[in-house]
Amino acid sequence: MTNALILLNGSPPSLKLLLNCWRNKDLKICADGAANYLFQYKMIPDVIIGDFDSISSEAINYYKAVEQHKIEDQSTTDSEKAVNFCIDKNVLNINVLGAFGDRLDHSLYNLGLIKCFSEKNVTLCFTSETEKVYSITQSTTFHAPIGSRISLIPIFGKVEKVSSFGLEWNLTDANLEFGNLCSVSNKISESPATIEFESGHLLLITENSIE
Repeated sequence: MTNALILLNGSPPSLKLLLNCWRNKDLKICADGAANYLFQYKMIPDVIIGDFDSISSEAINYYKAVEQHKIEDQSTTDSEKAVNFCIDKNVLNINVLGAFGDRLDHSLYNLGLIKCFSEKNVTLCFTSETEKVYSITQSTTFHAPIGSRISLIPIFGKVEKVSSFGLEWNLTDANLEFGNLCSVSNKISESPATIEFESGHLLLITENSIE
């Protein structure tokens, strides 16, 4: 197995987004209450995991043939339980739906997992109807649609000597720091585009277009 999809119990994805991300995933995991909205579509995950404080009895019964792991450990969130399950299966490339919602504390905590698990060589990409959120720890070249939006947010600390190539407003040796200087609502002007920096951990938010 090489990649996974984790469904979290934040804002439910549309069926179109869900189907788009469902394709070609080797491992599909529901974290607790996410099984409630998946149940509405009668889609079958490989695993349901969490402390089971949010999943409905109806969903539990419907998915009784699905592998279920009830973990009551309150020192980890359901998000972490799901990612750790992937790590145990040596699946380190993970797309995540439902990471954000009404709870700002949950959303911020989930963002922190991007940095936490990158230190374990896990790549997390949080996907919503409009955006993809992931991070880079070294200079990176990537393809993106011309005119699409991109923001560079140094939420995990200072990122030094940032230069960009292929953006509408390029940076040159800029020191980015959350609360001081960020690159917000920039645009892709050339593809591939490149972001270079000397040190730090940079959060990228790119525009998502569902095909």
